[in-house]
Amino acid sequence: MLDPCVCSQYKWSGSAEIKDDGFGLYQVTASINATGSFRHDNFTLGYNGTISAAITGDCCKALVYIIAVDLASNTGQCVFDLAPGLTKPFQSCKPITQPPDAWSNELVTIVAAAGGAGLIILVLLITVVIVVIRGRGRMKTAD
Repeated sequence: MLDPCVCSQYKWSGSAEIKDDGFGLYQVTASINATGSFRHDNFTLGYNGTISAAITGDCCKALVYIIAVDLASNTGQCVFDLAPGLTKPFQSCKPITQPPDAWSNELVTIVAAAGGAGLIILVLLITVVIVVIRGRGRMKTAD
């Protein structure tokens, strides 16, 4: 199985002959992604005969179709299946530099330490305020 993080490094190409000898060609398209290309011989609407097509892509798009439609809406397709049996398409890769749990555990530790330090500082400030208030109260009674 190809690693989706490197699938864009592997290229493929294919060709097809598309023929219509009935109602005539209407449209020829392909289900290729933005990193691939598709081209075919020019033809006029209703053309009866054979045209050549070429398709290229990367291995991130492992299943591609060339679709031909004639003027009577009859549809034919040519399938390029680079990974038979692959049930899910490759998704875009988001490399992870460290295991997901390592970062979240580290973040929890930092937040907990900061919270604990903040609580200690708050208790010290309250203690200082109480001592100052009591000290002022004693000074007034001594006068």
